[in-house]
Amino acid sequence: MKHPILCLSWLLVLLKDISAQIANSDKEWVSKPNPETALTALLPNWKYRTCTTWGNGAVRRFDDNFYHFTSNCYFVLSSNCQDPSNLNVKILRGKSGHLRHIFIEIESVMIVVNEGNITVKDQHITVPYDDKIISVQQYGTYIKFSNRKQTMFVLWNLKDELSVNLHSRYNAKLCGLCGNFPAGQKFDAVLTVFQYQLSASNDPCETIISEKTKCAKAQDCKKLQNYFQKCTTSDILRKYMQICLKDVCSQEAGQINIVCNTFEETARQCATATYSQWQNWRNDLKCAPPSCPENQVYKEYGSSCIPTCTDPDPQSQCDKCVNTCDCPEGMVLDDIRNTKRCIQKKECPCTCGEKIYLNGELKLDNCQLCTCKSGEWICYKLKCPQICKFEEGNHITTFDQKSYQMMGDCTYVAAVASSWIITVEMHPCQEGHQQICLDSVTFIGNKASLLLLLLYKIASHLH
Repeated sequence: MKHPILCLSWLLVLLKDISAQIANSDKEWVSKPNPETALTALLPNWKYRTCTTWGNGAVRRFDDNFYHFTSNCYFVLSSNCQDPSNLNVKILRGKSGHLRHIFIEIESVMIVVNEGNITVKDQHITVPYDDKIISVQQYGTYIKFSNRKQTMFVLWNLKDELSVNLHSRYNAKLCGLCGNFPAGQKFDAVLTVFQYQLSASNDPCETIISEKTKCAKAQDCKKLQNYFQKCTTSDILRKYMQICLKDVCSQEAGQINIVCNTFEETARQCATATYSQWQNWRNDLKCAPPSCPENQVYKEYGSSCIPTCTDPDPQSQCDKCVNTCDCPEGMVLDDIRNTKRCIQKKECPCTCGEKIYLNGELKLDNCQLCTCKSGEWICYKLKCPQICKFEEGNHITTFDQKSYQMMGDCTYVAAVASSWIITVEMHPCQEGHQQICLDSVTFIGNKASLLLLLLYKIASHLH
């Protein structure tokens, strides 16, 4: 009972702190409910900070400075300067803006994402993955890399975006493109970019600091304020506007509708917004949502955990404001057959060992008759039949579980009823060893008697 009491105490303290913040907040905070990103909306913003990179090379630092550059070089995104083995995140973008290579070191554990493939300690893994130090999980439409201490996590959207989320204990210990925590620091984008560029001289690459803000696609960026002005402060929205202009004006040949990247990132400021007009931006700008497998549906903001056959109501333990693929209302994910399809809960199969049973199938085991119903076993105790056994010829166990040995050389009646009889024939074999062998078992009776015997045995199970 100690743990629930401790958890309840922590929750009460947390609610008290949050109430105090709300009481001391000004009117602007009430009308603009989420000045931090959706990635940190679920975390106490006085304890965690977020740095994000997206698009062709946009960066929002921990201290809320924004800048943009394009490059095919390696960079340190964020690192613990005092101990890089504790935290070190490096990235390399491809020509499409997607992240080709991500290197993450958490507490000396190496995680590498190369062209979408994930390895941990040089071993290819599938998601989910857990060990004593790190966890790699599906998190809505993201992949989440985190440590067990819950002091850091990194989110990757499988395309162009990567966010580093760190506890306040890292304050004043960080270096890299993301900078450090304290706000108001002097910031030079050019100096920062080239200071944390890693590519060696024998691996030529090019880096360009983005300054261009006038191009054919620039007019789309002005629509940001139409959708998101109530989701964040005017200063942050202005910075997103500038980054949007630089991102669309850095568009390479073959890139389609690159404006969607910054709109998608800005939309994450609306995690706690009480109005829904902002959600129209995808249709208006013709920005396709992330694709979902099978019959799953995309939600701009939903739970990080999808209901499944084995856990149909996971909401209490999952974050609520995540871009995610979810099942249609009233359906659950078939995680037993790993089909990635959503089905009705009543259609969920069951498992026993490694065998899968369809809904409605029966299983007879250990004097129980079980039916698979909506993914769960419904079992009834049965009246177990009594068994008489002949083992190794002369080892006999009776119906009432008494055991004895008999050195026989004849035909014996094993069991008898009014309409049938079962006999056994026993003879010595290997006389030098005084061993008795069971030569034959005979059922005497008509077919009707045999059928009645079998039906009796079945009936005895059902009582």
